[in-house]
Amino acid sequence: EYILSEHGRIQTDVVKAVELGQKKCEDLLGIVPSDRVRIILKSHSHPLRSGEMRGGEIVLYASDQLCSDVSFLQRLTIHEYVHHVLTTFIDPENLPWWLNEGLAERISEGPLLEFEKVDIHDIMDEEDFYKPVVHQTHKRAGLARYLVSAIEERWDWEKIREILNRLANGEDCKKALEEAIG
Repeated sequence: EYILSEHGRIQTDVVKAVELGQKKCEDLLGIVPSDRVRIILKSHSHPLRSGEMRGGEIVLYASDQLCSDVSFLQRLTIHEYVHHVLTTFIDPENLPWWLNEGLAERISEGPLLEFEKVDIHDIMDEEDFYKPVVHQTHKRAGLARYLVSAIEERWDWEKIREILNRLANGEDCKKALEEAIG
């Protein structure tokens, strides 16, 4: 396990990605990140993930792809940084999984994943729709990005900012969505 300062090129690429992530969070979400974030590069790969938020830190796993593909490193860093920003702005217990994952996917411009198209209103009554954590699958990540993109397309980023501000102010997630999008 190392801290990024020991890895010159990767450190430079990660710093650039975080700066881009900060700008995107400010421009799209209206959130000016106030907390510093610690980013750790693990010296080994992980069998299930390339990166994660853990205990307020961003952990990146040194896979061959991470170390050789600058665009992948940038997308992954921005993705995890968006999670960091959202969970410092909103109580993680009040941030539904699909909004957290969907915004991270959309802002990092990750690849579109397979999903089944649904109208957000058709699934707002499902039990796990408002939970902060659910078992993630590629289909769920694809659905999350689709839902965020559908809100963006139908209502725009202003509506997403309204939802985030309602959640940050402690409003119940279901109520915040119903008030924002009907």
